[in-house]
Amino acid sequence: MGSAAEILRDPAFWLGVLALVLALVLGYGAIAWVRGWSAAMRTHPAASGRDLEHYRRLREQGELSEQEFEQITRLLAPPGTGAGTKDEGNA
Repeated sequence: MGSAAEILRDPAFWLGVLALVLALVLGYGAIAWVRGWSAAMRTHPAASGRDLEHYRRLREQGELSEQEFEQITRLLAPPGTGAGTKDEGNA
């Protein structure tokens, strides 16, 4: 093993440090991107209209109760639309 000064002069050491820093920055960026994408999907679900139509058909066929359909509507309705806000006394 060399002295600390020798290790700090070694280009392989600095390449390792650079690789580690790059991996940390890329990992942080990937996590931030996934969190942003996930939050966007929660606030603007692209398929909620299609999904609601599917559940509406199930309700019409008698496979879902009115109460179940209302709960699903509350979960899938975009925020601020007032859809699915019918109060059925559920707490």
